[in-house]
Amino acid sequence: MLICVDFGFLVYSMGLSHTAVLIPRLKEENNTFTFNDQQAAYIASVYSIVSPVGYVLGGTITDFCGRRRTIILGHICYIVGWIAIAAAQNISTILVGRIIEGVAKGLTAITGFVYTDEMSDPRLRGAFSISMKISVLLGILLILGLGTFLHWRTATAIALSGDIVALLGFVFYMPETPSWLVRKGRLRDAHASLTKLWGPGHETQSIADRPREGRPRKTTPGQDRYVRLSARRNPIASATTLRHDLREATGVVVSSQTVRNRPHDIGLYARRPLKTPALRPHHRCARA
Repeated sequence: MLICVDFGFLVYSMGLSHTAVLIPRLKEENNTFTFNDQQAAYIASVYSIVSPVGYVLGGTITDFCGRRRTIILGHICYIVGWIAIAAAQNISTILVGRIIEGVAKGLTAITGFVYTDEMSDPRLRGAFSISMKISVLLGILLILGLGTFLHWRTATAIALSGDIVALLGFVFYMPETPSWLVRKGRLRDAHASLTKLWGPGHETQSIADRPREGRPRKTTPGQDRYVRLSARRNPIASATTLRHDLREATGVVVSSQTVRNRPHDIGLYARRPLKTPALRPHHRCARA
């Protein structure tokens, strides 16, 4: 899960910093692309200008279609935008690609945070948040390095391949969040999502609530055997009596309930003292 989400933020940051290397490269190929400083400013700023549209659409679509489908839609938009830029023959096509990427940024960014928050364990959310920030920084470093040493079309194609990897991960591996499925009344799908995420028998989002082996035993196998033999030799002995004998013999202090539990393995049950109500005068009269 973490790899797929981090790939999404990696591509998000690559699109954010793409123009830092794209515009200088385009100016070097002035014979192919003719544009002025105003058009260059449009290419650099349109990505952030249209991002609020993606945020609004993402918040609406994620409630109706789910977090997973919204992220998949965002990655598809990113792929279309990268293809448009990589195959562009004029400035208008690059602008269209940047607009599509800006909308995709809003779709994936807001939904990615929601998806991570609903799918991760509360104790691990801090680590997941840090990994997403690191992915953003790595994406900026990666696109700047690719744009410096490679042709701008090659760098765009490499960014496109990263988005394809993230898309395939969400399509074939990542489940829908159980929180959204429960909100829609799809309880069976929510259980299946938790099972796929945590594994059978661990259908919980909290590490503290998962099944564990339990507390360590207070007595050793030899002490358990002593309690069972004492219970077998003295069938009328109470749990308090057996507990006292165990303490005198081994020095181990345990509860009466622990002593009652040990003979259960061989079918013996320590007896509790029988408490009967006191007889009233009318009871005595009824006996006469």
